Amino acid sequence: MTITAQPSPPAHSEQHLGSYGLLRMDITTDLDDVSTTYRLRGPHVTGSVVLSPGTTLSDPTDPDRSWSPDLHILFGTAPVTPAHRRADPLTVNRIELARSSRVFFAHLDAGSPVPTSRRDKNPNTAPLPPATRRHAQAVLAAVVAHWRASPDREALEDAGRKIAAVYWLARYSKDLHQLNQTLTKTQAARDKTSRRADALRAHLASTERAAAA
Repeated sequence: MTITAQPSPPAHSEQHLGSYGLLRMDITTDLDDVSTTYRLRGPHVTGSVVLSPGTTLSDPTDPDRSWSPDLHILFGTAPVTPAHRRADPLTVNRIELARSSRVFFAHLDAGSPVPTSRRDKNPNTAPLPPATRRHAQAVLAAVVAHWRASPDREALEDAGRKIAAVYWLARYSKDLHQLNQTLTKTQAARDKTSRRADALRAHLASTERAAAA
C-alpha cells in the first residue's frame, strides 16, 4: 500500500516591506506535488503564489545541463479555465499578475528581480506599470527569500529530483523504444541491400568467368 504524505499544517509568517507595509503569508507545503503555496495579504496585495523547486524540471543525471531554473513561481493556484487562468491570482494594486516566472538564484543574488507581467487581452501579457512592478518585486523577493530559508527546502528539492527522474526515465524509455524500432528497420534494410550487392558481385564474377572461358 502506498502511503501519501499529507500537506504540512499551514504556517504563518509576516514581513514588513518598508513603505509597502506589512505582508502576511499563510504557507502550506505539499511534498507529494513538490509545492509550497503562499497565500498573501497586505496593503494593495492579495492572492496566492505557488513555488516549486527547479529540480522538478531537469534530468538530475545530465552532466551537461546548465542554468536549470532553481525555482518556478505560479501566480495563483490551480487552473480553473480552459485558458489556464488560475484561481486566487496574485494581484498588486488591483492588477493581476500573469502566468508564471522562472527564477535563477544566481541572478537574484546578482541583483536581478523576479520577472513579472500582467494579464492582457486573451492569453497575452504586458509589462506592469512601473510602480506596481516595484511593489510586486518587493513582495516576491520576500516570498522567495522565505522559501530559500525554509526547513522544507531540502526535502522539496529531493522530491523534485525524484519526480524529474521518473519523468525523464519514461521519456528516455519511449525515445529508446522508437530508436530501437528505427534501428531494426535500418538493419533490415541494410541486410537486404547487402544481399543484393553480394548477388550482383557474384553475377558479375560469373559473367567474367564465362567470358574468359
